[in-house]
Amino acid sequence: MDETSALYRMVSALEENARDLERELDWFAEVLDARLKLYFGKSVPVSSVVEIEPPDLTRSSSPYAQFVCYYEWSFAERLVVLLALIPLIRPQLLDVLWSKNEVTERGFTEFGGVHGATHGGFIPTGETAAFIVAGDDLAARFELTRLFDGDHLFARHNILHLSSVNPGESLLSGALTISREHRQFSTIGLASKPNFNSEFPARLIETQLTWDCLILPEATLEQLDEVKHWILHGTRLLRDWEMERKLQPGFTSLFCGPPGTGKTLFCLSPRATLWLRRLHKIDLASMIASKYIGETEKSGPNFRHG
Repeated sequence: MDETSALYRMVSALEENARDLERELDWFAEVLDARLKLYFGKSVPVSSVVEIEPPDLTRSSSPYAQFVCYYEWSFAERLVVLLALIPLIRPQLLDVLWSKNEVTERGFTEFGGVHGATHGGFIPTGETAAFIVAGDDLAARFELTRLFDGDHLFARHNILHLSSVNPGESLLSGALTISREHRQFSTIGLASKPNFNSEFPARLIETQLTWDCLILPEATLEQLDEVKHWILHGTRLLRDWEMERKLQPGFTSLFCGPPGTGKTLFCLSPRATLWLRRLHKIDLASMIASKYIGETEKSGPNFRHG
């Protein structure tokens, strides 16, 4: 694929995502408005926010639509993922949650939310998600907390999580944090290359050599085919054949041998990159220096409860 075609695909994915996210944001705004009216006893045409159907994205080809349709999210799961994206794409949509409780002269505790160190808008927490989805329904609230368990797809597929909280604080007081990979895929339509820094001490490596430069024994090639088949068909085996309870997700491979035997070249070859991700080299030296020679690691955002 030439550079022009690649640029066209990137722009197309970005525009398609924007189109579908506009529909999603309209749906979210309707849900949020209904939740607030239900909570404060105002007139609303639904008895539950779950009655408000999300947009049908099954016919869309956008990366975001593919993301939603692949996982077949429930109402709560889809809303929580979108809620985590909103501070990045339309933060003003959550400004209504800064409302002050006239009785306590402070923000509504049940709305959740935190102030960021630099972000001026409302950063939603698990409490925010619980309020919008469940209101004051305790059973629905308890059900929603299961979305943040370690065995849920959110955690197992590194989609989103709640930021850590201080000891003694509610788990749901953690900020909703969507992974970098899914954040970029759901917005610009592709995963950009991470920059080398203290949080990502690895560098992208590339080569101009080709698969033809690699000569391996037949037995080794057969083992490499097993890796390829798992990457290509592992998801189908786990989900469609319902093997998730019997098999662990992922496939661990150890390449060993002296320098020059083709370990790195295999992973960089054009044929391998059809089914492998980008290859990075971890800089262990900088990690050791950071820990033992006094170079402190960067800390994450500081949050304070609103």
